[in-house]
Amino acid sequence: MNHSRRILAATAALAAATSMSGCALFGIGPDGSTADPVATAALAVQTRDDFNALASVDSTLPTSGEANYSGFMAGVVKDTQFTGGNPTQIGRMLVGDANFEVAFMASDVDFSGTVSNILAKDETDQNEFYIALTSGTAADVQALLETYDGTSGELTFTNGRLDTPVGTTKNITSNVSGTVTHNGDAIEFGGTTRGYFIGANGEGMFVNAETHEGLTIKENGVDRFGDFGIRLVETN
Repeated sequence: MNHSRRILAATAALAAATSMSGCALFGIGPDGSTADPVATAALAVQTRDDFNALASVDSTLPTSGEANYSGFMAGVVKDTQFTGGNPTQIGRMLVGDANFEVAFMASDVDFSGTVSNILAKDETDQNEFYIALTSGTAADVQALLETYDGTSGELTFTNGRLDTPVGTTKNITSNVSGTVTHNGDAIEFGGTTRGYFIGANGEGMFVNAETHEGLTIKENGVDRFGDFGIRLVETN
């Protein structure tokens, strides 16, 4: 395990431990979440740094064995579809903890995972979070997340596998499902994701989904639009 993996493993453990004590620190959210803005912010920034440090070179993936990956998801759900020009930036932001397991094989992978402990905020500018995440500190991200609400539910990722390798990455795809309830609204996710491994030995994963490329989102049964991205780094 290299230095960055040890740091992330410790951070993930802190996030899990703090999330378990979230009832005492922040109270259970209106929909039952015990998500902790402190732990989620720390995990997001550490994952950002470790993910960015991985070389964007052609990954030589292991041909056997298993690995665990931890990180975070950030996504947005909007009422209107992007049709070109300047896209609507206002929507419901979702930020949560991600944990994936990967089994490596000779010519494929098999992965699955979950996103849980999700915090959400409606009618917010998505750029606020992305700017803080891109250039801010954990304290900056925490300050934003402390204005978010708790949720209930989680996203589940199954049937993860290699897609056709393109360029300098090993492309991946999976199925996503799950319902997240926020302030009484049930937001149901379905469809497919895409993404890739990064790092010389596939130490990082990126999972992305958009409603114009295979993702489906319904809010209380009504079609919605949006996307999410998950950054993960190997912890073992």
